[in-house]
Amino acid sequence: MSDPAASTRVAAFDIGSNSIKMTIATVSVDGDVHESASMTKTTRLGEGIDKTGRLSDDRIAATIDALGEMSDRATSDGVTKRLGVATEAVRIASNGADFLQTINQRFGISIATISGDEEAALAYDGLAATMPLDGLVIMADIGGASTEIVAATGERKDISQSLPLGSGRLTDRLVVSNPPSIEELHACRDAATATLTPTGVGAHQGGKLYVTGGTGEYMARLIGQQSGIEPREVKGLLRRLTTISAEQVAEFADIPVARAKVLPAGIAIVVSLCDLAKPVEVIGAPGGVRTGLLLAAARGSLT
Repeated sequence: MSDPAASTRVAAFDIGSNSIKMTIATVSVDGDVHESASMTKTTRLGEGIDKTGRLSDDRIAATIDALGEMSDRATSDGVTKRLGVATEAVRIASNGADFLQTINQRFGISIATISGDEEAALAYDGLAATMPLDGLVIMADIGGASTEIVAATGERKDISQSLPLGSGRLTDRLVVSNPPSIEELHACRDAATATLTPTGVGAHQGGKLYVTGGTGEYMARLIGQQSGIEPREVKGLLRRLTTISAEQVAEFADIPVARAKVLPAGIAIVVSLCDLAKPVEVIGAPGGVRTGLLLAAARGSLT
């Protein structure tokens, strides 16, 4: 059993292109992680990043507000250490470094500067810590501006990389209607396929596809089950999303309208993966970057 005196209350932040997420956990020196609370706020920080190359002032303000609320919660929960990762939009933004400096100065959150491929490894570690992974596994951590792909069998990872492909990015480029048209979502699927095919994921067929991040969680809510989802059900959901507005999706899935607007493009990425990898089962999975970050903190590999 871990010594309580050797434990630390840690808050892990994932500053994503769609949403800002925080998980609070007790982390022990022997590597145990006990998560106790989490918060998510949709701020669409990466909105328009491909057009301007910058984080917009209004999205920065929304994110700062969300982090302020989360930081207050962390303080009230006895957190003494704050860690975070900023994903694709912040990595590529010309004002990303200034934004991270502001976060550190205001809230004392130490942001790890990691590559996209390191982000993929963190996300997979987080998944492996929360679910038993056996046989061929494909993980897709679908964010607003990037998607992390891992294809693994046991300890062997055949693919582990980050791609400039996300639900927000595709929505900004290809979706103008509400609800989106089938032509718009097919364009999102085709764009995803063009990005995913060079990874070789299509050579890893017949395994289980774990979809992490908000796309996986909200896909599962709309379908009505977390595991045992068939690829045809994901394709059916994509078609259904052409008949219901973002406001209706938000109500069904209990998510903000801003997050619901980019969800169809995220589902189009899942459909593309189903076409390429032909999984026997699709799973909307917990875990991901924040859990991986907490594990890394517990092991002492992140400070």
